[in-house]
Amino acid sequence: GIPMRFWDAVKYQIKYDCDGKSLIADLWSFAFRDLLEALEGNVMNIYCDDEILELLKMSFHTITPKGDISYSKALRLFGFYRRLVNEGYDAVSQAMARNSFWRHVTDLMSIGISKAQLQNLSADKSNIVPLLKVINVDFSHQRTDWYVEPVSVFDRAENIYDFKRVINA
Repeated sequence: GIPMRFWDAVKYQIKYDCDGKSLIADLWSFAFRDLLEALEGNVMNIYCDDEILELLKMSFHTITPKGDISYSKALRLFGFYRRLVNEGYDAVSQAMARNSFWRHVTDLMSIGISKAQLQNLSADKSNIVPLLKVINVDFSHQRTDWYVEPVSVFDRAENIYDFKRVINA
């Protein structure tokens, strides 16, 4: 329902914005609604190796017949995790027996690591995360406090003829 001619579109936006709405914000929200709905409520935690090892030890320990605590399975899973970090998800999946690979992936997912995180692990410890991070976009706070928005020539013109006069002045 948005006019295709430029001047009609300008008039449409002015009228739309006068009703207390924002055409640009509404169009942006409409364009990205499917993506935002798909990601809504999802969180992605970034873990360090020590946290992973502790989670594995808490979840995968056994008591030996002598009464000692054994962390052998936790340490094997941690080795698998480190291998994913160093070699990558695809390389490890091709190098291991399929059943073992999926069992290890399932065990890692059971401690709260998502499959997407496992697929995106890398040895690079920079601050750049190669994952989509969605930020709540607030169109009403897009400028710094000191910024003063210029007055549009459209706001000064009563009609199209006034606009041409203001432009030529």
